[in-house]
Amino acid sequence: MDISKTLKILALVVIIGGSIAGYWFYQKTIYSKEVLKVEILGPEKIAAGEEFEYTIKYKNNGNFRLENLNFNFQFPDQAIVSEEENQNSLRVVKDLEDLYPGEEKFIRYRARIFGTQDSIHTAYATIGFNPKDLNANYQVKTSLSTKIDSMPITFDFDLPSKAMNEKPLNFSINYFSNIDYPLSDLRIKLEYPAGFQFLEGQPLSIENDEWAVPILNKVEGGRISIKGQVSGSAGDSKLFKAKLGFWKNDKYILLKETSKATFLTEASIYITQFINNSPQYNPRDGELLHYEIFFRNVGGEALEDLSMLVKLDGNVFDLDTLKSDTGKYNSGDNFIIWSKRESENLQFLDVNQEGKAEFWVELKDDWPLANNAGFNQIIRSKISVGQTNEEFSSKVVSKLAISSQVLSSDNAYFNNSGPYPPQVGEYSTLTVVLNVKNYFNAMKNVKLRAVLPRYIDLTGQISPSDSKLVFDQKSREMIWDIGDMGIGKGVLTKGPEIAFQVRIKPDLDMPLISILGGLSVDGDDQFTGSRVEEKLGDVVLDTQAE
Repeated sequence: MDISKTLKILALVVIIGGSIAGYWFYQKTIYSKEVLKVEILGPEKIAAGEEFEYTIKYKNNGNFRLENLNFNFQFPDQAIVSEEENQNSLRVVKDLEDLYPGEEKFIRYRARIFGTQDSIHTAYATIGFNPKDLNANYQVKTSLSTKIDSMPITFDFDLPSKAMNEKPLNFSINYFSNIDYPLSDLRIKLEYPAGFQFLEGQPLSIENDEWAVPILNKVEGGRISIKGQVSGSAGDSKLFKAKLGFWKNDKYILLKETSKATFLTEASIYITQFINNSPQYNPRDGELLHYEIFFRNVGGEALEDLSMLVKLDGNVFDLDTLKSDTGKYNSGDNFIIWSKRESENLQFLDVNQEGKAEFWVELKDDWPLANNAGFNQIIRSKISVGQTNEEFSSKVVSKLAISSQVLSSDNAYFNNSGPYPPQVGEYSTLTVVLNVKNYFNAMKNVKLRAVLPRYIDLTGQISPSDSKLVFDQKSREMIWDIGDMGIGKGVLTKGPEIAFQVRIKPDLDMPLISILGGLSVDGDDQFTGSRVEEKLGDVVLDTQAE
């Protein structure tokens, strides 16, 4: 046969076969779309976190039964599914019942979508099927895109528009939710500008640029306060950025971003503050504080007719005790004011010249802990000299306290024996009960220490029996390792307690018997970073008391 003729025949076969296949594929597609109609019904626009309903509607438009229906629904990646059976998965796969001619059915799911403003989130539905008495498999796909067009979350910087170069900068990030859904595993992530140095933040951070936010319910909010300093050239713009989002099923969902800039300026006055001769002082309750404020002209020209204002901010100041030799205190506004009449340095401050003002004030020796108001106290002084403003803060150290009892008769802890009052040359046993209280800040590594006199020994009776109590026979020192103590432990809730029995044999007739000497408690304050120590002194038994 002629080769060219053979090639023409083969080409014709290929063309015809391709046409048939294409027509079959086209018919199959048209056939499936015409026979089974699938739609996803739902809102095109929503508020972030708003609960809504997806309705998947499917209908048999053909004249024969559709069998082996297989349903596949994919929620958007940033959805949270309301139905309990689907909460841990964003994909639903299941078999459906046969669909008869003209029959229409619905599948419904409730969900919420989280994401940024104007983001688009798409759901997909696929149904596969076989027409009755046919082995051919068909599939229909559809989708619905939903836009987040409102964000019921406030997330903004409270940042001054100007900052002084290489001076402390205090700012905060405020957040508030109006979403009718509790947001958990929230994180706030900051991006600092070049030249920024982080000094401290409140509350404590995961890292210096990341904070975990407690569960945030509707109409709840909070604040993160940050102290740092930024360096650069005068006029530089320093841009701070922040992101708010949460973790769900190992995926981070971004909710909102914000940014704000501050411009660097050069200060003409440099202000420093000392409390009790220290630039970084952590005071204690009831303590008298001596404030010294120094201000120096670091500008290029002399300054005249200045005034200085100090505002004390904190609930634990006892302002009735405030004293100043030259400043005038305004009790209505908590201001201390110095004018040029009270200080010649305020009247005229030459280049590189320094002035000073001072005052004294006590902290309250006790304050209520109800509603967390007394926890993690910070005292602040906001100082203005001329056009220069500075803020200084100090964290108040926690307070530890010990209470003690000496029981002579049988009690809830142990049975005692021997004469009472103790007699010279005879053995008696007594029960010592010690309680420890922690007030304002969380504490770690808390230890109670005491020294046993030479005429007293431990019997080995201790309650609780697993108490970490050690005794050095040579030094006679006893240490009770309490460990960690939360805020208000022993004040708002039951605190640590230990009871132990001692055996005493006086060698002299003593109306006052020292049971424990040098009783004290110490621990690490987690808020201030200070080592706290409180001394009770001796625990004495008055044998003549009624």
